[in-house]
Amino acid sequence: MNLNKWIRSSFRHRLFAATMVSVLLPVLLCSVLVFTVSLRQSRLFLREHAESDLSDVADAVTGFSRDLSEAEDFLQKSTLVRSTIRYEAWNSNALYSVLLKKTHSLRRYADFSILDKNGTVRFTTASASPAAPETLPLDWGILRLAREHHRMTVNEASASSEDTGSAAAQLSDQPNGSAAAGNSPPSLHSAEKYVTGAGEDGGLEQAVLLTSYDGEELGYILIRSSIDQMAALLTGTYSAGSDVFLLDSSWRLIYSSQRPADDVLINRLRSAYLRSEADESRPYDLDPAGSYTNSYNYTVAGIAPSGITAVLQQPKLFTTAVTRTLILISVSIALTGLFLGLFTTWKLSRHISEPILDLDRAMKQAMNGDYSVRIASNHADEMGHLTRSFNHMLEEHELNLRRSVKRQKELNETQIRMLQAQLNPHFLYNTLDTVKWLGVSHGVPDIAALSTSLAALLRASISDSRLITLDEELDLVERYLSIQSIRFEDRFTCEIDVDERFRSCLIPKLVLQPVVENAVVHGVADMDEGYIKITADEKFEDASRHVLVLTVSDNGTGMPPETLNVINSGGSLKPRGHLGCYNVGKIIRLYYGESYGLYAASSPGRGTVITLRLPLEISDPAGDTGPHIYPE
Repeated sequence: MNLNKWIRSSFRHRLFAATMVSVLLPVLLCSVLVFTVSLRQSRLFLREHAESDLSDVADAVTGFSRDLSEAEDFLQKSTLVRSTIRYEAWNSNALYSVLLKKTHSLRRYADFSILDKNGTVRFTTASASPAAPETLPLDWGILRLAREHHRMTVNEASASSEDTGSAAAQLSDQPNGSAAAGNSPPSLHSAEKYVTGAGEDGGLEQAVLLTSYDGEELGYILIRSSIDQMAALLTGTYSAGSDVFLLDSSWRLIYSSQRPADDVLINRLRSAYLRSEADESRPYDLDPAGSYTNSYNYTVAGIAPSGITAVLQQPKLFTTAVTRTLILISVSIALTGLFLGLFTTWKLSRHISEPILDLDRAMKQAMNGDYSVRIASNHADEMGHLTRSFNHMLEEHELNLRRSVKRQKELNETQIRMLQAQLNPHFLYNTLDTVKWLGVSHGVPDIAALSTSLAALLRASISDSRLITLDEELDLVERYLSIQSIRFEDRFTCEIDVDERFRSCLIPKLVLQPVVENAVVHGVADMDEGYIKITADEKFEDASRHVLVLTVSDNGTGMPPETLNVINSGGSLKPRGHLGCYNVGKIIRLYYGESYGLYAASSPGRGTVITLRLPLEISDPAGDTGPHIYPE
């Protein structure tokens, strides 16, 4: 509905709209503005703290990675380490002393191991060493990638750093890599010598191949930093209540401050990060799908040159619960304003609008035909006077309507009785004429039969019953035919083909006999082999109206066109003949309405068909004389 049209349609609507604009709109605007500004400020606050925390995490990881690379570089270049590995002097106190001294400041955060070229751990700084030497696989994982990276570096020493990166990516896709074993391959360190990645159980791994001066492969230097050691490294670098995730370049988990790590969350963060890689600027905030977005913000930052990615998880200031609370408060304030506005509108408009609304409702009921409606009013002003005038007008109109209906009913009954009275003398004249001719021609025979049939017809015509059954009407028709068959010396026959289920139907009395009389007198009277047939059928016009169709047909001389027009005119034309058929149609229409009546069809020399349409009603066997729809 058009809002402007709705406002203009009522004084109450205009008052309501003005009150709502002046009370409710400022409250809503204020609530929305406060909520929007607060949400924006909270996001800026969280972002600033996230940048600070990630900067501290990056500094710790970068410094640790740099110290590892320096220690690893020293061990790789050490002549003592090379000679000890080459000549298998594994218990050399000198090597042990150098290794402990060089890794003294880093052993809290990492374990250093030296492996031979078969991948067997020959020396380690780990506090708990296994009973038997541990042998690591050389065909996949960090050792394979370290060896292949060294070979690639030697073969392509002149290649640019970009080509080196591409070759490393190709190495990670080798069919014999760790992916075939069910794990993603480690990622290359951004420096040229070292390979860095996540361990199988988390934590950081870094490896480099040891070679002799002539290029012989001697063994490996392996550095491992467990999740607990990474936790010690990152302690104090991020705010309490937040969580940090460190991931290698393949987004395998190196460290998670959550214990245990939420693998589903990591996978969702990785998917969100991959979806955003097309953006060259890389998004600052990740938005993983699912319920995680309801309570946390996720901020991502890359740590160069280690290739590690840091993700910070921060609790939102405006969580779902807080947001719902703010919305609830805003809605409550708005509803309070709404109720105050409605109350004010009601108080201001009640005295004026209620009498008008009552009058409007009463007028609508009167327009729908309910003239009994009245308006109760105790107002002494102009509205009270208008209400009393309306009540008086309806009383007068209802009284006049009752008078009109009563007069119309009396008129209809009078007209029906007049039309039926016209049928009786007309038929009586013809019957008496028949008796006269019978007396002239034959003397005494059949007088008793004629008298009996005539008495039955006269009793039916003067009875008070306006409705009789079709079976009773057919009995009157048969008595009439017995009289006429004597008069016309059996020059015609009449067939009555009416099913038993229609014989209990109620019809106005003496509507079928005049039609049969018309067929005899005007149709077959001058024929030697006249034929008249009476049939009954039903027609279903809709679910609530069943029609009884009575047909009287003859093979007589037919009916002139002007007579057909009069009969089928529905009473708009006055008849000059065939008064019986005209009156029958008039009676049916007065009883049941214009959708029913008598209709004629005729062709000169081929006979006439008269059809009567009446409601299909049957008498109640229990004695109820009211109409009943005949069952289908």
